[in-house]
Amino acid sequence: MKVLFVCTGNSFRSPVAEALLKSLRSDITVDSAGISPASAIAPNAQRLLEEENAAQYLKA
Repeated sequence: MKVLFVCTGNSFRSPVAEALLKSLRSDITVDSAGISPASAIAPNAQRLLEEENAAQYLKA
């Protein structure tokens, strides 16, 4: 199964959803994208994923 999360900037919602799903299900191919992608993930998204032990699933 493949899942693609899409949001406007790909700086919070879709990368957080991608990382959380990857942390829960290694059998699913997950990616995220943005309509007008930002240059970096939002700092509060990074903190949230660190709190959830899912930051390692963020794209480099």
